[in-house]
Amino acid sequence: MLPLLKTLLDSIVDYAGLYPPAQLDLRSAMQNYAQYAATPHAWMLSRFVLPAARLEEFTAIAADLPLSQWSLSVVVKDPTELEQAFALQTKSIKIAALEFTPQSSEAIQTLISQIPSGVEAFFEIPLNPTFPDTIALLKGTPAAATPPAAKLRTGGITESAFPNRRSLADWICTCAQANVPFKATAGLHHPFPGNYRLTYELDSPIAPMQGFLNVAIASAFAYSQSLTPTEIIPLLEIDSFADLLELREETLIWHSPQGKCQIDRREIQIARQQFFRSFGSCSFEEPIEDLIALDLVHSN
Repeated sequence: MLPLLKTLLDSIVDYAGLYPPAQLDLRSAMQNYAQYAATPHAWMLSRFVLPAARLEEFTAIAADLPLSQWSLSVVVKDPTELEQAFALQTKSIKIAALEFTPQSSEAIQTLISQIPSGVEAFFEIPLNPTFPDTIALLKGTPAAATPPAAKLRTGGITESAFPNRRSLADWICTCAQANVPFKATAGLHHPFPGNYRLTYELDSPIAPMQGFLNVAIASAFAYSQSLTPTEIIPLLEIDSFADLLELREETLIWHSPQGKCQIDRREIQIARQQFFRSFGSCSFEEPIEDLIALDLVHSN
C-alpha cells in the first residue's frame, strides 16, 4: 500500500456499531472493536463511539474482553453527564473525545470551558443556513489546549439525511477558512460516491451517498490550498482513481477543471491532524472491504 494512502486514512474510522443501521447491542459492538484492533487494518481504526449514559455498562463489559486499552468518543446529550463520564474513566478506558448533540450558542461557550486538556470536543452543527455563524463561534472561542471542533451529519437511514455536494463543499470550505477542525458521522461507508442501500435490509431503499475518500481528499485540498466550494464540488463527484486522480508514492494529483492540482504527503498529514479528523461509521468492515476490492489496501 502506498504511504500516502496510509497517511490519508490513518485512524480515520470512529467505530459506531451501536448506531443505525447496524444498531448492535453493546457487548457485540465492543467485541467487534476489540477484534478490529487486532487485525492488520487496525491502523484505520480510531475511537469507539459510546453514549455517555452507557459508560458504566461499558466499563463492566470491558473487564471481560481482551483489549487492554480503549479509546472512547463519548456522545453527550446533557451537559450534566460530563462529570459522571470522567469519573468513570480508568487507565485502560480513556475518553479521547466528546461529541455533543446540537446545542445553543450560549451552551457551546459554557461547555468549551469545561473540556479537559487533551480531549477533543466535537459540536454537532446542523447543516442549515446559519451553520457558518456557529462555525465562527467555535473559531472565536479563546485559545485552549485542544481547539473546539465541529461535527457534520453526512447521512442516516433516510435519503433526506444526506447532504448534497454543494452543501458538503460549503461546509468543508467554511471550516477550512475558519481553521475549525471537524469530523463527519453517518453515511460514509464507501470510498467513492454512488447509489447504495440505506440499511442492511434486503428491501432497503437506495440513495446517493458521498464517499469518504472524496471527503478526506477534498478536505486536504481545501485546507492546504484555500479552494472554494465551486472548485471542491468536482472533487466530491469523482468515483474512482482513474483519469482525474493519480495516487503516487508521495503526491496526490488531481486533474481539476481549473488544471492540475497536487498535494504531498506532508500536507495531507497536516490536514488530517489539524482539520478533517475522522468519520463515524457503524461498520468498520465495509470501508475495508471496499478498499480491498479497489486494490487500494491489502486483505491481510
